[in-house]
Amino acid sequence: MTTAARWSASPPAGREGAGPSSMSTGSWIALFVAQMLFWLWVARYGGARWLAGRTAALVLLIHPHAPRWGEEGLKLFGWLSLIASAAWFVLGLVDHDVRSLFPL
Repeated sequence: MTTAARWSASPPAGREGAGPSSMSTGSWIALFVAQMLFWLWVARYGGARWLAGRTAALVLLIHPHAPRWGEEGLKLFGWLSLIASAAWFVLGLVDHDVRSLFPL
């Protein structure tokens, strides 16, 4: 193998364990913060009440069956999604290959 081929095949500095298209740590953290703020807004700060009457927003932002859930169902979904997002975030911090599902 030539030197040029070895150099191009090696991962960038600081991303030795990362897959070829995995997200940077900064992007991973920014995505989690955005998700966390959205789900907290839905679950705790009136987002469920605001979304309850907006069928198109529910279908696009939450889930296709969300218009049937009502305000309390949306809050529950928000809390469960927040917990799942936090677990996925920690997993992505530990295992960089998990981030390759979101190639940004």
